[in-house]
Amino acid sequence: MKAHPKKKDQDCKSRTLYGWHPVHEHLRAHPRSCTEVYLLPSLQGSVIDQLAHAARVPVRYESPTFFETFTQGGVHQGVAARLQPFPYVSLQSMLEREPDIVLVLDNIIDPRNLGALLRTAEGAGVGGVILTSARSASLSPLVEKVATGATAYLPICRIENLARTLSTVRERGYWTVGLVPEATMSLYDLPSFRKIALVMGGEEKGVRQLTQQLCDCLVSIPMRGKIASLNVSVAGAIALYELVRRGQTRK
Repeated sequence: MKAHPKKKDQDCKSRTLYGWHPVHEHLRAHPRSCTEVYLLPSLQGSVIDQLAHAARVPVRYESPTFFETFTQGGVHQGVAARLQPFPYVSLQSMLEREPDIVLVLDNIIDPRNLGALLRTAEGAGVGGVILTSARSASLSPLVEKVATGATAYLPICRIENLARTLSTVRERGYWTVGLVPEATMSLYDLPSFRKIALVMGGEEKGVRQLTQQLCDCLVSIPMRGKIASLNVSVAGAIALYELVRRGQTRK
C-alpha cells in the first residue's frame, strides 16, 4: 500500500518552514532538502547561517517586514526556509523496518495538536506516524513549527483508507490499540505486546466507532478528577511513554 502524497495545500508543493528549531534540524538532517534560507541580518554568522553555507544552501538576509509576510504573522525568531516537498514514506517501507510502536492519527484537525503529537512521537522514539488524508490537518508550516524539527527525522505516511491500513498493520504482526476515554480497560492494564499500533482519533469525536471495531483492544487513561478526558496531544504523550516504558522493561 502506498502513501497518499497529495493534499490540497502545501504538501504537494515546495514548502516553507519558520522558527529556529525546525530550520536548524532540517539543515542538520537533510540539508539538500533546503532550497533557500532566510535570516535577519543580526543572525549573520549564527549556527544556522554556518550550516546553510556549509551545505551550499543560498542564504538571504531579510527585514522583519519580509518575515511577517513570509510566515503570515508566525513566531519566526528571524529564521525561515523554503524546502522541497515533504518526503512521505509508504506504509510498506515504514512497516518493513518493524518498529516497536507506530502511531496512527485519524481526524486530528488542530495543527497545534498534530505538531505536538509529532514532537512527542519523535522524542519517544516512535518508528513512524500514519496520518489519514481526509478531515485531517496537513503538514503546514505551523504544524512543523510546533513539532520543533521532529519532521526532519520522523517517518510519516499519509493514507486514504484507514480500515485497509489497519488490516495491513495487523497482518504485519501489530496489535492495534485504540485510545478512547470510555474504554473499560486501563492503559496501565494493557497486556504486553511486542509491536503496537496506537490509534488516536480527532479532537471532537475521538476514535470513530467503526475504527474502534477494527482495533484489537481499547484502552483509556484513568481520570481521577471531574474532567472526563484530556487534550489529544497530552493523552498521546502519556500513552506513548507508557508504551515505551513497557518496552524497556520487557527488554
